[in-house]
Amino acid sequence: MLYTLRPISDRTPFTGKHVWSDFDSTWSATQQLLARELRAINAKNVVLEVDFRERDLRLDGQLRADARCQSPAVRLAFDRSWMLLTFTIGVLFLAAAATFLGFVSSNAKTFTVLFLTFWYVAVNDKGASPAFDFAGFNGSATPVVTGVYALLAMALIGAAQMTHVMRVGRS
Repeated sequence: MLYTLRPISDRTPFTGKHVWSDFDSTWSATQQLLARELRAINAKNVVLEVDFRERDLRLDGQLRADARCQSPAVRLAFDRSWMLLTFTIGVLFLAAAATFLGFVSSNAKTFTVLFLTFWYVAVNDKGASPAFDFAGFNGSATPVVTGVYALLAMALIGAAQMTHVMRVGRS
């Protein structure tokens, strides 16, 4: 995993007393874990800011062996090109499904049972099938899958509205 390592650029949010964590890990183990997590979410343009002095940075961009952190402050920034859109559409899909199933069944349990079943399948799929990655959690959702969930959400919202209008018209 390629990333840019640099000293923290803006220290204003890190004022006050610093409390060191009981968590203990080597720098190389932390790098390996970070690389694995960033690969899992397909992060791009990763910038890791750690509270060290500029002189603790080697010419190749990595920390010197004798580098010491000044505080426990760390800032991580990265790009996920369309993850926010995928997540938003996933939330819209869930809200539309809940609304539609609530109108149709007049019972919240219908949505709860169907959602938990769908969630169980999606989580255990672990990204193997992009069709189950409705909110981009596994990073395997394609633009086509995201578009299908957007269309399903709009269809469910329309069906919920029609169901509501029909019920109000009967009353």
